[in-house]
Amino acid sequence: MVCEEKCIALTSPDCLTTASLPVQELFSSQEEADTRVILHCQFACRNASHDTVIKVRSPDTDVFVVLLAYSSSFLLQVLFDTGTGNNRPLLNITRLQ
Repeated sequence: MVCEEKCIALTSPDCLTTASLPVQELFSSQEEADTRVILHCQFACRNASHDTVIKVRSPDTDVFVVLLAYSSSFLLQVLFDTGTGNNRPLLNITRLQ
């Protein structure tokens, strides 16, 4: 969850309770979500297991273009889920490099 400059990770280890922890690495004054999503992808690449797939959901072409620009920096597979309704292609960003 992002609120202004802060980023909070919400977890539910037992599916009954929710814990919130600040993620200092993702605190940012970057206002545009289009570019802030890159910070989150890079964070996931550094902290997730090697078989993790990152999925970015946005109907915005700007997000697609920014993801393509940074695709070579992603160490994990990044998929872009775009479009609306039943017309939602899933593009493999890491294969489009």
